[in-house]
Amino acid sequence: MNDADTPAAPADLRGQMITEAIDVTMVSLRNHGNVVGATQERAIAQAVASMIDVALGLRQGPLAIGLSTGFGKTTAMHSIIKILRRHRPDISVAILGQKIEELEVSYQPLIAGAHPISPGDIDVLHTQPGNAVVPTLRQVDPVLGSERPILLATHEQFQRNIDSPGAFSYGGRQRDLIVYDETLRLGRPVSVSPVDLRSTITAVTSAIEQSGSDDHNDLRRQLELLDDWLEACLRWEGTSLTSFSFTVMSAEEVLERVQGLVGRQRLVGFRDFLYNHKGQWRPLNLDDGEDNRALMKVPSYPAELLKRLVNLDASYPIRASLRRMREKGNGRLQPFHYVGPSQDGGSSVGKRYNSTSIHLLSSRGSGRTWAEKLFKDQEVLESLGKEVAQVVGCYEDECGLIWTHKPRAPQNLDVAQSVRDQLQALGVLRAPDVSSETPLVYRTHGQETASNAFSHCTYAIFLGATERTPIDLVVEYLHDCGDPCAEVDLALARSLIVEDVAARFYQGMSRTAMRRCWVDDEGHTQASPTNIYIITRHVSGVVAPPFAF
Repeated sequence: MNDADTPAAPADLRGQMITEAIDVTMVSLRNHGNVVGATQERAIAQAVASMIDVALGLRQGPLAIGLSTGFGKTTAMHSIIKILRRHRPDISVAILGQKIEELEVSYQPLIAGAHPISPGDIDVLHTQPGNAVVPTLRQVDPVLGSERPILLATHEQFQRNIDSPGAFSYGGRQRDLIVYDETLRLGRPVSVSPVDLRSTITAVTSAIEQSGSDDHNDLRRQLELLDDWLEACLRWEGTSLTSFSFTVMSAEEVLERVQGLVGRQRLVGFRDFLYNHKGQWRPLNLDDGEDNRALMKVPSYPAELLKRLVNLDASYPIRASLRRMREKGNGRLQPFHYVGPSQDGGSSVGKRYNSTSIHLLSSRGSGRTWAEKLFKDQEVLESLGKEVAQVVGCYEDECGLIWTHKPRAPQNLDVAQSVRDQLQALGVLRAPDVSSETPLVYRTHGQETASNAFSHCTYAIFLGATERTPIDLVVEYLHDCGDPCAEVDLALARSLIVEDVAARFYQGMSRTAMRRCWVDDEGHTQASPTNIYIITRHVSGVVAPPFAF
């Protein structure tokens, strides 16, 4: 609902809703075994008031709420929506989660507990009906949006519809509150590899020559023009923008003809470019290596949507590079307004980790490719298995969480299964004296967020981490900071890698008992005792940021 359409909220009703939402949040946190201290309660109160004010049109986003994991951000969000629904049923809300599984994490608390919302008031948007949370929508109307006041959707669905202003509206009007959970993202950046595009052009040109037909002369000319532009982009220097127009034939005609010549399988990047070619692009050449080059589409941000946006992400203080850019703002985006006890990421951000022990093992690598190559060596795998078994043996009556890499393809080593088999051979998969809990839980990198299912685990072992490419992280950084012309280099890329890995470690650790809270004698909120073991090439810097707050 737009500002002009939103009934004014009397100050007493606003205060009443804030108080009720805080009370519901506190009860829920305590029911889950948390001891809530004064610092935590103040932080939650600030977050609750900020989100309610955005929903009421009294404050504009985008806001970044960066409280620690397990501190109550998502619980507070559920409570706010329930209270808004109770007192202001005219207000509409969208919750955007990273994965479909996270929609279930929001759906169940909304329909249960204090002030439950009717399932008939909630739309669930996704395209995989086999999941626990059943979709009510498979797509949204690009103009009218959906007809229920509460909408649960994934980040991916949001990105698909971001250029359709009405897609995430309620009855044709912009939703009053849009919560982007577990991320600072504003959407998914569009980028393509100019090297891959030229490779596709080469393959298509070869197919044209082999056909021996003159029917493709116009296509050949159009591809020559595109190839010349891509070659210029590969030599591009500076931060200026460029664009490309299809002048001989339309992008749609090019795609149809190219698919007829070489098929669809090898056209993923090419197809993305044709779909998104209109507008401006930033050529990025971090160095002379092909893997560090990209074309990034300059994003558009619907202004009315951003006014309603609240980002929840515990890693906000960790992502220093993005934080610096977003808090100062620029011509394209208003600055992120940070909501939390401390803006500088210092020790006052709320939760302390005095009882968390970190044990680091340095390695030459830690990404999936490194693990696949290393663990093929049986001697190395046996040595690693003994190290892990020794750690597990220290916690005979406790449950542990092991993080490994997911298999990439049948021809690649299944790292997780190899580790499980090795531990099984060493006889460490015994049942501890913990009722109904699995002694060892295996999760793969990429599943670090949102789940409370493993808070019974008192230790975690990280066998490496997801490591994204420098160019992908730089593209994401430019997209999310809202300044596609910002200066970037390999030094920034290396910082982004460490920050990204640190955030993943922090989120993964927070699936364990570390997410639960207690209050020490001085009134500080502390994470429950947890032991963390990490194999990583980023021994310097990767652990300090999460525990700086």
